[in-house]
Amino acid sequence: MSTGNGEVATGERFLLAEKDWLFAAPAVGYYASGPDRIAAPDGVGSEDLALLRLAGEAGRMKPEGTDNVRGWIDIRQANRNPEPGSSLAIFQHANGGPLKVSVNTESIIGFNEDNSRLLYRTDTLPGASGGPCFDADWKFLAMHQSTSARDRNYNMGIPCAFILDWLVKYGFQDLVSREPPETPEVTISRRGFADSNPFPLDPDLRRLMERGEGQQIEFKECAIERGRDGKPRPDTKLSERLVNSVAAFMNSDQGGNVMIGITDDMKVVGVENEYAIANKQRQDWSGYELWLSNTLRGRVGKNATQEFTIERYREAGKDICVIRIRPTRSPVWVDGKLYVRKGPENIPRVEDELFHYMRSRWPAQVERQSETALE
Repeated sequence: MSTGNGEVATGERFLLAEKDWLFAAPAVGYYASGPDRIAAPDGVGSEDLALLRLAGEAGRMKPEGTDNVRGWIDIRQANRNPEPGSSLAIFQHANGGPLKVSVNTESIIGFNEDNSRLLYRTDTLPGASGGPCFDADWKFLAMHQSTSARDRNYNMGIPCAFILDWLVKYGFQDLVSREPPETPEVTISRRGFADSNPFPLDPDLRRLMERGEGQQIEFKECAIERGRDGKPRPDTKLSERLVNSVAAFMNSDQGGNVMIGITDDMKVVGVENEYAIANKQRQDWSGYELWLSNTLRGRVGKNATQEFTIERYREAGKDICVIRIRPTRSPVWVDGKLYVRKGPENIPRVEDELFHYMRSRWPAQVERQSETALE
């Protein structure tokens, strides 16, 4: 998050209380620390919840660079029944970095069969688990838990209704009904997301973008392969150059970003014109993201499917798509070629240099393969 001076706030650490810091933790089999500890009922380990006591009152502290205290979330006003297709924002420390917010204005999918998880499309990165989720009116919705292990097409969190019922069930009724402590008024926008840009470009990404194409960023005007006439192919084939770029970033030791909807000369054209072509059943961002994710996974191979995320941003009034790519633990081949990022280019490694690069990039794997060949 940015401070009032435009600097990135690194965040603060809050210590646990020295004594009786663990109120409830069904995953480890008991409730309340100290002499009042009682055994947890059978089956509660799957609830994945814990109630902790901090050493101080975080709500009375001021975040770095602001004059407002943090305040508290009033869970009495939590949104227990969000509408499918409505907004959801997640505050997260992505990859252990500074606090960031991810927003999707058509995020909510619904609940799972037993209402123990809320399913949504808002993007996350590693480090997001435990992050609070809010609706467009900044009412608490859920606590983010994980990405779907089955197909990774959606995320899930523990809904507020489940959390509140859990607190009541195990004797913490006062926490559910208690009015938050009084604090000086906290300045928070109540207008929701619609009146402002819901997907502002990430500051780090903007800095890379302003430098132009290079070792960690590439621009693509479109994701769908174009014909000789310059129009999108009706078979929605994924651009070969896009696939090569993603593979090249995966094979490089730093990873990188592919920004779709931006021309080589940095003109923002957006990706909205591809929505109706990419997914005829759902001609919007969600349909486009689903098509791109599934198609790209089919090209880079199953070992690399967890090494990229797709994010939506708004720039110059248009949607742009960003594929964030992490280095892979093994080579990613495209049509028998190993592409590697070198400056603003994707270079296919050939013959002698191919082995030398693989040995320096993935030494353990190359060594194992050599030992197997000798046997």
